[in-house]
Amino acid sequence: MLFAVLASLLLLGIHDAAATPTTLEACCARNTSHPELLPWTAVPSHYALSLALPDPNEAAAIPLKFSGAATINVTALAHSCCLVISVGAELTITAASVGGTPVHSIAHDRAAQMAVLELAGDMAAGEHATIGLTFTGTVRDDTHADGAAAHGLFLSANTVPGPGLTAQTSSPLTRPRTRRHGYRSGRSLGGSGWRSALAQARAEGGQLMLATQFEDSDARNLFPCFDEPAYKATFEATISLPMRSPALTALFNTPEAQPPTRSDGREIFSFRRTMNPLPTYLVAVVVGEFDFAARNSRGVDYRVVTPPGYAAWADLALNATIHAAEFFGDRYGLPYSDMNTKMDAISVAGLDMDAMENQGLLTYSPQMLLLNPNSSAAPPAPVNGQGRLGQAQLITQVVSHEVLHQWFGDTVTMRDWDQEYLNEGFARLMQSYACDNLVPEWDMLGPVSYTHLRAHETPEHLVCRLLLEKKKKIADTHKAHL
Repeated sequence: MLFAVLASLLLLGIHDAAATPTTLEACCARNTSHPELLPWTAVPSHYALSLALPDPNEAAAIPLKFSGAATINVTALAHSCCLVISVGAELTITAASVGGTPVHSIAHDRAAQMAVLELAGDMAAGEHATIGLTFTGTVRDDTHADGAAAHGLFLSANTVPGPGLTAQTSSPLTRPRTRRHGYRSGRSLGGSGWRSALAQARAEGGQLMLATQFEDSDARNLFPCFDEPAYKATFEATISLPMRSPALTALFNTPEAQPPTRSDGREIFSFRRTMNPLPTYLVAVVVGEFDFAARNSRGVDYRVVTPPGYAAWADLALNATIHAAEFFGDRYGLPYSDMNTKMDAISVAGLDMDAMENQGLLTYSPQMLLLNPNSSAAPPAPVNGQGRLGQAQLITQVVSHEVLHQWFGDTVTMRDWDQEYLNEGFARLMQSYACDNLVPEWDMLGPVSYTHLRAHETPEHLVCRLLLEKKKKIADTHKAHL
């Protein structure tokens, strides 16, 4: 039996890198200087994604599985007999073709989180081609043995901030964002907070949702891709979900192209193509039951997405989101409507990064988006010691920070993660400008904030402080000549 299984895999041409023969080495380029990076022999221009996702509340089916297909338009930059793409540990490619012709073999390099597609014929430099892929994957949840936090496609409690929500003891405004690779070494809520909150919600039969967190390199755990920030492309998607009552909702970076359709017991959501290229780490998908606080301003549909029954908690975040988008659009001469016609902001319990600037579908930890309208209720961690005003300031600053990234991060993107501190330093400064413009009495650029920057001198704080010093010098010079 074992021999038959192995023989079938070899006939299919799907195998692990350890068993790959060396015949490809002469014509298949790999990045030998930085083996963790793609070889830059082909670049994508467009992804068409089709995802079949599960009901997040199917607790008996843990771990949840999903499947999908992707069509990627690419251009070859060098002659090659293979294509190397990013494929995460949660994902397996089941079939692949290039230009409609099945590839000769698929080799998954699990250690490098890549797959090598051996082509049936060589690609010449400058040649355009379409990669067709089908794949299966697993939704990350609290039962995963590797101890990792909420990233890739993951299961989450669909909840509002409260005393039972595990949260970090320091504010994200005082702490650098940290990657798993390179100079990033920590996480915010971390694996334990997300896992315990999810485990509790599952045990109590609470509402669950599916969400994604792809920064810095986890898009590859939802779909095969060129998962580095320099490989920007446009995206469109269809997402199918099981039909049930009450109905599930799927959200993507862009508005729906048409009302959902139904087929074979599933509801199919179709989403428009992104207006501009994005890196893979800014793609986002969310599935669950939700309520919405919505408003249209200057041709953009703004929504704060909440758990059912909690739309009243979204008033502050909705106002802060619209203000920040229009403040920065006016300031930089590039309106947000030139990037996207909608901006959703959604609460995701246990979010791995506290908040994430996915264009059109920004995600936030609940306590950084939702404010209890009951003014007598104590706010959640990490601002429970600072009172309701402290949480209001936190929400306004985090929202302004993430909205600023729509210009610096989403539209202007660093080529490599080593430059991320520039994005973050500038966003850390400009979040305070937006807050001061919205509520001048808070004086977020005052001496307390400035002293705070010196006390937390990480690379991004240094950039923020130097920019602030330059602006102060310019202002002082201007005043001296009045």
